Amino acid sequence: MSGHICVIAGEASGDFLGGNLIEALREARPDLQFSGVGGRHMALAGVESLFPYEALSLMGIVEIIGKLPEVIPLFHRTVAHIVETKPDIVVTIDAPEFNFRIARALREKMETPPRIVHYVAPSVWAWREGRAATVSKFLDGLICLFDFEPPYFEKHGLACVAAGHPMVEGDAISANGFRFRDEYGILQGDTIVGALFGSRRGEVQSRSRKAETGPTSASPAASACCQTPHFGAVSVAS
Repeated sequence: MSGHICVIAGEASGDFLGGNLIEALREARPDLQFSGVGGRHMALAGVESLFPYEALSLMGIVEIIGKLPEVIPLFHRTVAHIVETKPDIVVTIDAPEFNFRIARALREKMETPPRIVHYVAPSVWAWREGRAATVSKFLDGLICLFDFEPPYFEKHGLACVAAGHPMVEGDAISANGFRFRDEYGILQGDTIVGALFGSRRGEVQSRSRKAETGPTSASPAASACCQTPHFGAVSVAS
């Protein structure tokens, strides 16, 4: 029996996870049908996005408020698609500002809503642990990246599984540091500090501007690094 899964990713990292998830599910169940919101990786997995996911890749309250006239219609379009097509499962990936509102709206609008599974757990272990109880009220399942995350949510009755971090599945673990230094002209004895920006365009632009201005008096560690001879800095963004 075929099934329909709607996958919603609101940023580049979510699109990457979504593409891998869809490919794995297709391999296990070739009869499955997919729809949703994503980017290049999900498109390669055979999903035609409802709209460009970049419109949801927002950061900070100022940017979100400024984009509300664009985001609100996309929110309603996504909910309408799910209500009309009635998928068996909705998988929301990260982007909680958008996806958790989708989940709540489906609970309110649909007499029999699909099972809602969120991929990438909120970092309740770092701050606002109370969110674990909140999301457990409107989610049916949670896919975590780290093994230590499920207990935070399972104690509130939410079914969880730890799928592992995508970095482990990539080439990062087997990377060659000596070759990297040679490729970018960094001496083997130099100290390197990596600035690893997120995948949201606004985050990359904001963080890179701050990096370009250099360290402030509030960051003695950064000041010490920049005053160290043979110091190299590398920034990486998706």
